[in-house]
Amino acid sequence: DRLLKIKMEKNRQLKIIYTPHDLTFIRMKHQYKIEGDRNILYEAKKLREYEYYLIKNSDIVLIASVDEIRHLVKEGFDETKLVWVPVFYFDKELLENKLYDASNREGLLFVGGFNHKPNVDAMIWFCNEVFPFVVERIPDIKLHIVGSNTSKEILDLESSNIQVHGFVNEEELNNIYSQVRLCVCPLRYGAGIKGKVVEAMYHGVPTVTTNFGAEGLPKIENFPLIVTEIDSAKMANKIVELYYNIQLLNAISKRCKKYIKRFFTEERAVEILYNVFK
Repeated sequence: DRLLKIKMEKNRQLKIIYTPHDLTFIRMKHQYKIEGDRNILYEAKKLREYEYYLIKNSDIVLIASVDEIRHLVKEGFDETKLVWVPVFYFDKELLENKLYDASNREGLLFVGGFNHKPNVDAMIWFCNEVFPFVVERIPDIKLHIVGSNTSKEILDLESSNIQVHGFVNEEELNNIYSQVRLCVCPLRYGAGIKGKVVEAMYHGVPTVTTNFGAEGLPKIENFPLIVTEIDSAKMANKIVELYYNIQLLNAISKRCKKYIKRFFTEERAVEILYNVFK
């Protein structure tokens, strides 16, 4: 409100550029469908008004999710002020150093901070409902769980097949990425785009996810994510099926790099932001 008053009263040339992390009210509506708490639905309605107010009164809105841009256009917002921007971007030379050969790797990886409720829900659901089916068919498989703010309910998931690393530094995380065969992103609700999914593609590690893990990414239907339904047996079957298909995994890894080169490089980000700020 203060910025808007300055713009209206003191400097009509001032431009407001707004960058939402995601449309939080959309994530909360999906959360309500999972948890059934009407307080969540009430908060989502309040947030919708607030987020729409900010978007309406900004000159440019930088949005990471192409799905959210489509949603806002349907809601009647001016498409010309809605700009897709990659909030994650990588150096092309470092990308080429990310080598992947499924035959030399083993295990699964999930990455996500656990102060974020969708990540907590995803891991509890996956470890209790999906992973036992995987272990039944691959008894020695290991799931690595990486993320800050690990609560007791996440720490209690640890077993002979599950290692909870908690927070790790960048070097340690890169090392884990270099050893695992598959990443998993079993989100049951969310919004925006998922940094963990983009990061896994940057490392060239194929990812099994849900529609919530894949949402918001540009042209992803033509690129390298393996999307399954939120169904424990179907997700487990897909993981097992892929785990032993070395040739397919290596092919998916190459497509991951092509995707990052197209949408998530420093050059791409600079080009978009230059056009906004000039």
